[in-house]
Amino acid sequence: MVEKSPEKTRRRILEAAFQEMYERGYQGMRLDKVLEQTGLTKGALYHHFPNKHSLALTVVEEMASEYIEQNWSTLINAKEDVIEGLQFAFQEQVAMHPEM
Repeated sequence: MVEKSPEKTRRRILEAAFQEMYERGYQGMRLDKVLEQTGLTKGALYHHFPNKHSLALTVVEEMASEYIEQNWSTLINAKEDVIEGLQFAFQEQVAMHPEM
């Protein structure tokens, strides 16, 4: 028996949409590609998100903020002064990604 988990389904959609938006931007994101990546139906997608705009906003609110929290907050908080923390964070990112 296949376990149905609305939370896992929603997360799969968000992850696929995040990847689409990352690669193609909001305008280039195609819902059919999101569905293709997840193996879900349109009904499943529209059960969680009424439209593309709603899905994109949720990606930004949840997925992008998660990414920032995981990858930047430690660096920013490494210094007492917020400005110094931001400078440190940018310097560390440049050091980790010299191709930027």
